[in-house]
Amino acid sequence: MMIKLAAVCFLSAFAGAAIAACVEGEAAISKPGYYGAVNTEVYGEMDGAISSRNTARLSSLLTQRAVAQIPAGIEVCIIKADFFWDRKRIDVPGLPGRYWVDDAAVTVVR
Repeated sequence: MMIKLAAVCFLSAFAGAAIAACVEGEAAISKPGYYGAVNTEVYGEMDGAISSRNTARLSSLLTQRAVAQIPAGIEVCIIKADFFWDRKRIDVPGLPGRYWVDDAAVTVVR
């Protein structure tokens, strides 16, 4: 019984530390099927390529590293939210830089 209690306490502390790792912004969890763009201009190009199903253009943006597929189910940090534009700028562990994503791409951890 004491071992189970210690394990629960350890895991609770670890989970809290994982969410606290987002120092600069607000913690969120990424959803599947979303891409992010390095800036607002590229976001427009990416959005157009996705909307028109232009896989060649999207592939080109991915190759240029102007766009990245956001891995699903990982903790990201929301650095900036643009409510007028319905987009968020996020830090993604394992990816260089920050990315603009659609609001629906993340779920805020409360």
